[in-house]
Amino acid sequence: EKKQVLVTFVTKNANPRHHLPDGAPPMTVPADATRYGLSQIVNHLLNLDKIVPFEFLVKDEMLCSSLGSHISTRAISTEGVLEIEYFPAALPPTPRDDFVHDDWISCVSAIGPSSVPKRGSPSPPSAKEGWVLASGCYDGLVKFWNDSGEVVRQYVAHDYAIKSCAAIGSVQYLTTADDGSVHVWDVARVEGAPSGQDVGLVARLAGHRSSVECSSVRPDGERCVTSGWDKEILVWKAGESLASEAATAATAAT
Repeated sequence: EKKQVLVTFVTKNANPRHHLPDGAPPMTVPADATRYGLSQIVNHLLNLDKIVPFEFLVKDEMLCSSLGSHISTRAISTEGVLEIEYFPAALPPTPRDDFVHDDWISCVSAIGPSSVPKRGSPSPPSAKEGWVLASGCYDGLVKFWNDSGEVVRQYVAHDYAIKSCAAIGSVQYLTTADDGSVHVWDVARVEGAPSGQDVGLVARLAGHRSSVECSSVRPDGERCVTSGWDKEILVWKAGESLASEAATAATAAT
């Protein structure tokens, strides 16, 4: 004889159609019931027109195995009525587009509203033209994509594999690489041709001695932080202050 568990189903969901009638009595369910089986039971009790997949919490923990296994491994008592909370399951996202690359993708970042001009355009597009997705690869190449899956800009950012990338507002873009280099770019000036490696380069941030694996940007865009295999966490100027200092240094050098 299969082991049974006396349970009551409850929910905090705001949708009244997902609520069982007040005063619904406890019921027994098989101990070997999984999320799918319990979801079938709840759908039957609710008498929904369309089947809704549910997830379940038992003692504030997500049910990821059979009910009996969950109870046993957590030493939950079944002498009384076991309360099980249910809520609609989040369905997996449906891919909309595939952005094809020639090498391993190491990082992805969102930039927008876009300040990246389309090829052949002398000025940046308006904000209504949408957001841009930027990707960095092991071939050192950065690509900017529009929401239609078209490459808006691409350029060689590093001679070695790119390891991280981050948007600095909608004006600058940070990339780090396997050789310890950290570069900041003006995204409105980068060129499409791979030979234009230095076009749009705002600054090279020197300090790391090994591969720079991750980066992040302060919300106001005036500071960024990088870290890597050299066990160093470095904080850098970014945004307008970095652009101003870089321009001053370039003028002094000439």
